[in-house]
Amino acid sequence: MLSIKFITHSSNTSFHRLTKLWIEYFNNQDGIVATSSDIKTDVTVLHPAIDILVNLRKVDKQKDGLIVCVDVSDTDRVSQKYSSVINSNCDVVITHSEWSKKGMINGGVNVPIEVISHGIEYKKVRHERGVGFYLSFLPEQIYRKGTDLAINVLNRLKDLNIIVKQYQTNYPLKWKTIGWVNDIYEEYYSKFSLFVHLPRGGAQELEVYEALASGCNVIVPDHPLFEGLPVIRAKSHYIPKIILPYWLQEYHIGGGYEADVDDVVDKIYKSIDLPPPDYKPKTMEEFVKEFISVTNEYLQK
Repeated sequence: MLSIKFITHSSNTSFHRLTKLWIEYFNNQDGIVATSSDIKTDVTVLHPAIDILVNLRKVDKQKDGLIVCVDVSDTDRVSQKYSSVINSNCDVVITHSEWSKKGMINGGVNVPIEVISHGIEYKKVRHERGVGFYLSFLPEQIYRKGTDLAINVLNRLKDLNIIVKQYQTNYPLKWKTIGWVNDIYEEYYSKFSLFVHLPRGGAQELEVYEALASGCNVIVPDHPLFEGLPVIRAKSHYIPKIILPYWLQEYHIGGGYEADVDDVVDKIYKSIDLPPPDYKPKTMEEFVKEFISVTNEYLQK
């Protein structure tokens, strides 16, 4: 029997919610016992690793066993501080995109890094004609997630059905806006046929995977983050520095890609009536099985 504990945020953050879901799925696998209790286990998963290691908890090899660090690089290069913390504490890193892996390597991370894209649960839905945006006004995300670019695009759109979903914020906007919904597919993705997401940096944008899986077309920057996905790429240019709050700039010091707003607007009008992509992403069940396979491989070394 393989025992695994997950150490994450204690509050209701996206990391906390996702980790709780992982524990449920891990416990459905034969030969696995997963817990959030800080007890002696064969494997300890830290998520997000850099935040846990710097602010919340130190590694105890006698108690923790194999240390699996789940984290991301939000730019194309992490800092020396980031790499030093990861190299001295982690047996293996799991991240969710090749972009993120390269950002870690560029910054000096030298422990093994495995890329396992997030799994999601999804369903195909019928779509109304329109355009959807997912905006965050959190200070650390406005620039990195391209909220300013999206607002610029929104102000140029005329005579289109538009729906905006806000992430953990509730700013008054002149477009139809929704917040928390119980069924993201029926209550959000079904309301439009084209999704627009314009991050300058990131590791894996789950909303892009969800939108594609639901049957939406998706416009993104021409960014390495989205390699291999059936997306519509807007003209973009490389920026050598992504603007982040100080506490994030301590760890993510590189650049990213910025979409050309004029080309995004042009592609919206050209793409809104295209047939949907036939896309089937990795499920949560598949993600968990791959995660366990990688973990077992490092336990045997």
